[in-house]
Amino acid sequence: MRKPARLRFAMVKCKRNIVFAVSTVLVPLLANILISESALAQSKQASVESLMRQAEAFSEQDESENALDVYGRVLALDPKYSRAYYLRALLLWSKGSRDAAARDLEKCMKLEPGEQPARFLTTIYLEQKKYKEGLVAATNLIKIKDGDRNHALLIEMLIGLKRYQEAIDQSTICIKRNRKPDALLRARSICYFETKQYDKALADCNRLISLKPNLMKSYELRAKIYQAKGLKELAAKDLKHKTDDGDDVYDVAPFRGRDRSLDGGKQ
Repeated sequence: MRKPARLRFAMVKCKRNIVFAVSTVLVPLLANILISESALAQSKQASVESLMRQAEAFSEQDESENALDVYGRVLALDPKYSRAYYLRALLLWSKGSRDAAARDLEKCMKLEPGEQPARFLTTIYLEQKKYKEGLVAATNLIKIKDGDRNHALLIEMLIGLKRYQEAIDQSTICIKRNRKPDALLRARSICYFETKQYDKALADCNRLISLKPNLMKSYELRAKIYQAKGLKELAAKDLKHKTDDGDDVYDVAPFRGRDRSLDGGKQ
């Protein structure tokens, strides 16, 4: 049944009015909303960037408490700002707040995995002797950047967990491909010593000293090996050995604190 002409005309007019209302009222309204949201986002971003500059300025001026406060405000505005987590972790670490720094680095890694935060996190776990967590962190680090310095951290975690054979295997792989295997030779020598393979430990230590004769820790390690082999005179000679230049930080740092037996600690 056909609708009356008047009804059809009214319906057409109603549709036209709706279209007109949408085009003249709703569309501009939606556009204004989008513009407002964009403006708010830009304003928020500008505020975050301004606060970041302020926080970094406080850090440079050694005003760590003020810097930490501002980083907190940054992260309240933008909880996904990975750089803020990383920089705040640096400050927290410098103040001795290792756990808080590690939490920030974990968040940073979830947002934006990178070699720097991964190595920093691994180093913190090493300092805290949290070797299980450190092994996970070191494994992730190597996935990001497969380098010998990063492998040295992984090996250190294995030594901390007393998984000496795994540490030996990892060290051997890296030593074969590295022209300057200083820290790795030291790690493997420690592992050989811990597993009472004294001849192999001595061979690695001798090679290390030939490559880097200015590492005092190497002479201390070799003295301990000599003592284990009953060579007391050679041990005494190494313990009296002094070098002109002192320890090389790069080679000693990855394994500092591991020579417990050299400092009178338990075997």
